[in-house]
Amino acid sequence: MNGAVMIEGLVAYRARYAKLFAEYPSNKAVLVGRIAIGDVVIDHERVTRTPTSEPFDVAAIYTIVDGRIRRVDFVK
Repeated sequence: MNGAVMIEGLVAYRARYAKLFAEYPSNKAVLVGRIAIGDVVIDHERVTRTPTSEPFDVAAIYTIVDGRIRRVDFVK
């Protein structure tokens, strides 16, 4: 966690996810669980890329500053 910044800014984030969903139009993430402690929210998600692919788990760790997401870290 807290590695190198891979994406910065809303425009870049939207472009990355537009590309991801263009490549995997059936992509979906199901929220399995959520923990919120102070200004940190951790989501456990189960992701499926295609109808026939094996799902995999990720943790999305959101750091909130002034009511907005300031940073997102993913663990797979």
